[in-house]
Amino acid sequence: MKPKGTEDVALIKSGAVIGYLLSLLFLLSIAITASCGGSGYGGGGGGGYGAPQPMQGASFYVDAANGFDLLYYGTSSMPFKTITYALSVVGQNQTIIVGPGTYNIANGEMFPLMLRPGQILIGDEATKGAVTLIVGSGPMALTGGFDSATIMGAEGSRISGFQIG
Repeated sequence: MKPKGTEDVALIKSGAVIGYLLSLLFLLSIAITASCGGSGYGGGGGGGYGAPQPMQGASFYVDAANGFDLLYYGTSSMPFKTITYALSVVGQNQTIIVGPGTYNIANGEMFPLMLRPGQILIGDEATKGAVTLIVGSGPMALTGGFDSATIMGAEGSRISGFQIG
């Protein structure tokens, strides 16, 4: 038979252990966040759990047939699948090179395509877009009498090497 009151001591000891373990987990999470270089919410050096920050680099690539819309893709060997995704994750003043193919709703595009300031979208300039097509349109705020568009540019953005329909 246990002495009276020992159940309370066991509960206090187990509660203290749980509190100690939770404190260690909290400190570990702070250390991991700091080592990732982020604030814990997608800021700073890119660590964290929030929305991804715009990617920066030399050029990014899109290929309708062989790409995947995953963060940290976008290289020539691992391209994005859609122009829509590339435009959403690539930062301002960056170049996006688009491979031959048809870029439409069936491929996963969402219209209108929205360029950020300074973004450059390059298709097949040599054939003036004979094999690189952007097909579709989407609703936009009524501007200049238009209520739908395929592409919306921004200050300093440019597009070349596509047939648009």
